[in-house]
Amino acid sequence: MPGSALRPGSWHNGPVEATVRGAGSRDLESLLPLVEAFQAFERIPFEIESARRNLGQLLENPRLGQALIAELAGRPIGYAILTYGYDLEFGGMDAYLTDLFIAEAERGRGRGRWLLGEVERAALAAGVQALHLMVAPQNHRAHHIYHRAGFHVSPRLFLTKILVG
Repeated sequence: MPGSALRPGSWHNGPVEATVRGAGSRDLESLLPLVEAFQAFERIPFEIESARRNLGQLLENPRLGQALIAELAGRPIGYAILTYGYDLEFGGMDAYLTDLFIAEAERGRGRGRWLLGEVERAALAAGVQALHLMVAPQNHRAHHIYHRAGFHVSPRLFLTKILVG
């Protein structure tokens, strides 16, 4: 069922345990600085009120998808966002991993790979049959992580049209 609660996962590397859990409305203000850092890294324009409104809508409506928050010693160090869709080609419910971000100070320790595994577990628990993502062509580090995790280039070209109503 979409929006099923994620059982918290943990990652051990040294004396401090990192955890991941499903995020809710109470996490909105904690997630916004991470979203801003992700969008700066990806060179996506960031506007705080728009981000607050859109992320708030996702956090309040589990039918749209889910957000995961990674924490170390109780402080947020990363997040991921899944949004749900449905596609007959992939056997029903699919999801897009729209954001996966680990704070710069926490990178290079396997935490991105760990968070990606937690995303896959959350997607499976929600009934997702296929997981999609986009990655910038120049982000070679992410390409490597995603290929090692089993993601492959689709035989289809991803096209986008912004609808203005």
